[in-house]
Amino acid sequence: MFGAALLLSTYLIGYFGSVKSFLDAVAVCLDDLFSLKLARLNIDMRRPQLLKKLAAKDAAVCARYALHSDFYAAVSLWRNAAEHQVAPLVFVCGTTEARRGLDTGQTSRADVDIRLVNQPGLRPSDLVKSPGTINWTQPDFFFPIWRVSIDQLLKDVCEEIVAHCPNGTK
Repeated sequence: MFGAALLLSTYLIGYFGSVKSFLDAVAVCLDDLFSLKLARLNIDMRRPQLLKKLAAKDAAVCARYALHSDFYAAVSLWRNAAEHQVAPLVFVCGTTEARRGLDTGQTSRADVDIRLVNQPGLRPSDLVKSPGTINWTQPDFFFPIWRVSIDQLLKDVCEEIVAHCPNGTK
């Protein structure tokens, strides 16, 4: 059970990287389909140049993708913090009373909770300095929230591909 905290942190890094890669693929598709001719570093859903050039080509399409701007920012924040600063901090939490002097293998799952520090890039030393200010959440809180945008973006980009490549080629 206590090893789950270590594994969850690793899994979250993989999840953040995968979602960011998906967003990069969407950006590459839009750049190609709409001939945006963006510089490589600007082929990124969170970069304003992408939406600006897309708006010049098709304002309605741009508006659909702009709806997810907060999602792009959140993914970028979590992914960049996890890959370039510090892994997401996941802990097995419970009161001292819950352990009652038992070895870690004897502690019941019902007596503890697995939590994520909901602050990307927070260092363990920051956690120790001010533990009362930490915003805790469940490690899987991203999934249902982010899935809405992922599903919609997948639908939208697939429709763009079909509209621009009716015979399967551009």
